[in-house]
Amino acid sequence: MITEKQQVDRTKGIGSSDVPTILGLNTWSTAHDLWLFKTGQVPGVQENEAMRIGTVLEEGVLQLA
Repeated sequence: MITEKQQVDRTKGIGSSDVPTILGLNTWSTAHDLWLFKTGQVPGVQENEAMRIGTVLEEGVLQLA
């Protein structure tokens, strides 16, 4: 899970995970969506069960990789 500071820092520039969206390769998000996020025009995402499970499993999956 990323910290609140890390979430704020993500809005200040383009990260490697933003590049596929900018190039139109992300099927889940558009460049416009990314712009809205980077400019603070998207409300915060409410964590759901799938997100909680992903957070819990993340460390173990990283170790396997």
